[in-house]
Amino acid sequence: MTQTAVDTVAPIGVPGQLATEWDEHNALVDSGTNEEAATNIPFGCLVKRGTAKGLIKLPTAAADVLDGILVHADEFDFPSQVADVTVNTYDQSAIKPKVTGGLLKMGTILVVPEATNAANGAQVHARIVASGGNTQLGSFTPTAEAGKTINLTPFARWVIPPVAGVPTPLWIDLTNSALATAD
Repeated sequence: MTQTAVDTVAPIGVPGQLATEWDEHNALVDSGTNEEAATNIPFGCLVKRGTAKGLIKLPTAAADVLDGILVHADEFDFPSQVADVTVNTYDQSAIKPKVTGGLLKMGTILVVPEATNAANGAQVHARIVASGGNTQLGSFTPTAEAGKTINLTPFARWVIPPVAGVPTPLWIDLTNSALATAD
């Protein structure tokens, strides 16, 4: 008997993966080392500058200097450099403290939106304070939450309508990240 239906939608890639071939060659990617004491940073999450250039942490305040989105790479060693984590119901990987990873500054990257589906043209916000079931700092959402997210819409957009818990392409230009505002 042949298969005639598939129960789930196959993801288009993994969180933190550069989303297009153009991005593989032209995206603005820097690097940063996880400065968190004991917290892993998931691929595809927004990070802030740590205590010095080249060091990164998860964002926790609207005034944070945004530094990039952590880019997925296959060359990390499991379990010494990466750990398994769950972001917005999606099982994925994260770099451990003192591990260096790529940071997307400008281009298109796959991220896992929080538990809200949205229409085309939805706003882009990033989590800076955990709230209810939405606990991953640096994750993205189309929904503003006063005091708990920052508005990235002036320099970010969803390439396709975001689907909760599914890797979704997000275009961002953090060269203008000083424009981020609190929700």
